Amino acid sequence: MTLRTLAACLIMVLVASAQTALQRFARAEAAGDVAGMRREADAATLESPSDPESWRALARTLEAQALGDIKRGRFAFVSALRLDACEAFAKAATLTVSPIADLFASAKAALLAGDASRGLAVLAPCLEKPTSEIAVLGAKLELLKGDGAAALRLLVRVPSDSSTWGTLSEVAVLLGDRDLAASAMVRACQLGDGETISAVFGPLTRSWRDGGDPGWRSLIDRVAKEVSTSPFIAWYQGDAAYRETRAADAIVGFTKYSTAFPNDPLAWQCLALALPLERRFAEAQEALDKAIDLGTPPEAALDARRRMATAAYGAKDYTLACAILTVIVGESDDPTDWLNLGVLHLDVGNINKARAAYDHVAQDVGATASIRGKAMNFLALLLDGEGDKAGSEALLRASIELSDDTDARENLANLLVDTKRYAEAIPLLERLVRDDPARIRSIYHLARARHPQLILPAGN
Repeated sequence: MTLRTLAACLIMVLVASAQTALQRFARAEAAGDVAGMRREADAATLESPSDPESWRALARTLEAQALGDIKRGRFAFVSALRLDACEAFAKAATLTVSPIADLFASAKAALLAGDASRGLAVLAPCLEKPTSEIAVLGAKLELLKGDGAAALRLLVRVPSDSSTWGTLSEVAVLLGDRDLAASAMVRACQLGDGETISAVFGPLTRSWRDGGDPGWRSLIDRVAKEVSTSPFIAWYQGDAAYRETRAADAIVGFTKYSTAFPNDPLAWQCLALALPLERRFAEAQEALDKAIDLGTPPEAALDARRRMATAAYGAKDYTLACAILTVIVGESDDPTDWLNLGVLHLDVGNINKARAAYDHVAQDVGATASIRGKAMNFLALLLDGEGDKAGSEALLRASIELSDDTDARENLANLLVDTKRYAEAIPLLERLVRDDPARIRSIYHLARARHPQLILPAGN
């Protein structure tokens, strides 16, 4: 056998080995076996480094590893994995006659890794005559780099679809061009679906909520006038109105969305938040029940109930607020909810129920020291009101020892003044006033303790 024949045979063996590794990789990928994918992808790149499929397999494996880390809340190596995927796709691009797909995948991996410079360098050969998809990716990389003008130059060169217009609206927001942003958002919403609209409005509304320029808030209404039939935009209008405490407008927006998407629990959850602000409590409860039936998470349902109870309290419907909070404590057993329930029972004159709620918190060893101290303070006030000074004092001192509750210190000082133990009261009150010079009640009691002769007898 000649050397040439032997070399040819060796090459055939290596190619067969690489194909076998790729076939095993395909089976591992289909099974979601990331460890198996990595093992076979590494084998393929070692056995056949000139086969672009080997490098694509490695790149897909690295992306799968990154996603797995994100799901497990392990973020330390996510960017590094994605940059490695970027390099693997770039390597594949050098081994094929049609590199555009690999270059696009490489640049997208760089974008996800947060490396705009690397992504633009990889994508550069594709930007001479970009497709819409490539132009949008290039624009996003330019935006990541902070160059809105470069992103705009890319987008205006390509045919316009919803994704292009959506990215263009982001560019316009970055450049501060509200008219361009409004026009681009309208076109994106007209051409796209709910996902497109969420992508367009999501960053804008988050910026506005987080204290950004409130002038951008008006874009929601400007776009809504042009795309008035969209239930998605109605939801964003409702959300904006709710945050601005315009309850009636919020209800209109959320109702339009819930009519279009009656099986979306978010629609009913939002209505359950807005309706109580108009004192439409029965409808709010009905909306919340629908949201729960459709799968609203328990914490979201609890939040809605708490807001409903707050609205009922604000409307001075204390009985309803108590009823709602009673349901809440049955679901949450949260010490703060129990404490609030005690306050509400006291407001409607249910002294024994208030006492039971406070005692529940005071005895809850799982509650924080602060909240247990507050419960002891409230219990002490009940005992003081019933004339049990000794019992009240014991609870107040227990509250102070547990959490150094400021209100408990003030109430203890007041009790000491009432029982003519002025020398004990004065140091407590002096500390309270020193810590908060504007604490009027403590200032008053300090004056009583220092000048007891000025206190008028009862009945005068």
